[in-house]
Amino acid sequence: MKFLGPCNKLVNGKTPLIAAIDATSRNCMVLLIEAGADRMGALTYAMENLHSEKLVSTDFVNYIMEDVAANRFVPDDDEPESRSKTKAEGFKKLADCSFKQEDYLSAAKSYTVAIRFNPKIATLYSNRSLCWLRMGESDKAPLDAYKCRKLRSDWPKAYYRQGAALMLLKDYKGAREHFSDGLKLDPANTEMEHALRKAYDAMKDVSEPQG
Repeated sequence: MKFLGPCNKLVNGKTPLIAAIDATSRNCMVLLIEAGADRMGALTYAMENLHSEKLVSTDFVNYIMEDVAANRFVPDDDEPESRSKTKAEGFKKLADCSFKQEDYLSAAKSYTVAIRFNPKIATLYSNRSLCWLRMGESDKAPLDAYKCRKLRSDWPKAYYRQGAALMLLKDYKGAREHFSDGLKLDPANTEMEHALRKAYDAMKDVSEPQG
């Protein structure tokens, strides 16, 4: 019988790394991987769970497992476009799930991987910008918002994201301009209208002399 070692010892049929996955304890996962835990077995378990929960497709699972087996962790220039799109969509779904759980850091990381496989999807930048906003990352949120707007200049949400990012930077004038441009594209957007009003109010507060 093969000696598994402490970090791979089975307890109730599971390795410590699999138990850490079940508990969503990322710190434990990192420590166990650094200690030499069986990553392939844990990844297989995680992929099977994600597939059973219908978060990812069968193709996504197969592609990721093939990449891991080949030690391929960055996008391949020769990879078929359909395969890259499948992986991008899978990581987007994982990111969306993390975001709903208010795990914004994990969501941002998954959006980042999705972008590597398909950098032409404006929604990925928009969603990652929102993650940065929720985490107070004032330097990163505007960059993603700008990329989003460059990809889809006809999308009101792109202007909203950029305005929200500029509000975080206290660039109220810039935020006002973007909210105003977004409202021109979608005059009935009450969220945009409310944001524009907040930008105006913030500008007034800044310009008023302090007593």
